[in-house]
Amino acid sequence: MMGQLIGNLLNVVLGPIMILVFDWGIAGAAVATVIGNLFGAVYYILYFHRGNSVLSIHLKDFAVKDRICSGVLAIGIIGRRADLILRGRPNTCNIFITAPLEYCIRRVSLRDGLTEQDFCLTE
Repeated sequence: MMGQLIGNLLNVVLGPIMILVFDWGIAGAAVATVIGNLFGAVYYILYFHRGNSVLSIHLKDFAVKDRICSGVLAIGIIGRRADLILRGRPNTCNIFITAPLEYCIRRVSLRDGLTEQDFCLTE
């Protein structure tokens, strides 16, 4: 709880300074949040490392497991590849978000060989 308090208070103090005094705008708010979170995390690391808690953190307790690492890497690699592929197509998401319903019906029916009567649409 104390780590969260430290992080949040630091964020509350640094946010207006970086936004208004340094004129950093939203980037200043982001920097203040990151600094607050870092200080909160450092507090917790020191707290657990000193042994003040029932819980403890020691490097010997951490182990690298092949199945977990390969699963995380697979998801990360696939997500990153999709991001790189779609980066060159800025309107890809906009087609699905802003396309009129009639256009979507026409595209799907042409792609899948369906008629408009195959769609069950109620208005």
